[in-house]
Parts: sequence; C-alpha cells; structure tokens
Amino acid sequence: MKLIGWFVLNIALVTILFSCNDAGTKTEDAGNKTNPSVDSDNIPVEKNNPADAAKEKATTITAQFVEFSLGDISHYIFKDSTGKKWDFAAYEDSLFHFEIPLSKNNSNETNQGWASNIKLQGKWFVIKYIYKMLPQPPDGPLANVPVIKSAAIKQ
Repeated sequence: MKLIGWFVLNIALVTILFSCNDAGTKTEDAGNKTNPSVDSDNIPVEKNNPADAAKEKATTITAQFVEFSLGDISHYIFKDSTGKKWDFAAYEDSLFHFEIPLSKNNSNETNQGWASNIKLQGKWFVIKYIYKMLPQPPDGPLANVPVIKSAAIKQ
C-alpha cells in the first residue's frame, strides 16, 4: 500500500511539473526523413500560453508497445519498425492504460504494484511525443526526456 501511495505522489509531482511553464524545454526535429516510422511534420502542442505553444512541437512516430515498467521513474517502452527502442518517461493522455495496477498479493518492491497491460503489448500505435525537462530520481538533476502527448492505434 505504501508503494501505491508513493506512486500516486510521484504522479502528482510529475503532473504539477507538467503544468508549469518551462522556458527551457527543447524541441526535437525528426531529422531522419528516411525512416518511415517518423513523421517529419511537427504538430504544435496545445499550451495555456500561445507563445509557449509555438516553441514546443510534437514529433510523431509509429511504434509497437513492448512493455511498461516502474523503476525510479515510469518506463513506457516501444519499438519502431527499424527496431529502435523508445523509452518514454511519461504518458500524458488517458485514452490507453499501458500500465495496470496489480493486486496486493502480486505487488512487490520490484514492480511497485504496477505491470504492463498485456492486452496492448504487440499493438502498433501512432505516438505524438515531445521532450520535457523532468527531475531524475532520486533527487537528481533535470534531464530532457521524451514524454508521450497522445497515442492512437495504427489503422
């Protein structure tokens, strides 16, 4: 139960950090126009401040969901058509539940009460993501990490 409380507190902290305007957020250019899984058209991400929205762009990839794990931070692991693994630190949409809570009997220190949603594993998604500066635990410095803004099943 303490682990679930810790996880909820961690998610609340990340949510607060996401809601703050971060002038230091960088954008990523897809840069690899030969990779069919990367969409070179950048799509603006909605923000409260229009000036910030112009700075922050989402990149789109098509990738297969591999697994979710919870270590010091969340890890949403995907693999694109070239075999490159993508490790996203957060998922800001609520359409899919890549992670599922475990029963108390199945919870331990390693899984911290969360597991990968096996119903979504192996499915292909169109993912829009950005890079955000987030704190790295425990008490670590900020790092520029990929964060999923939205995901949709590939048609």
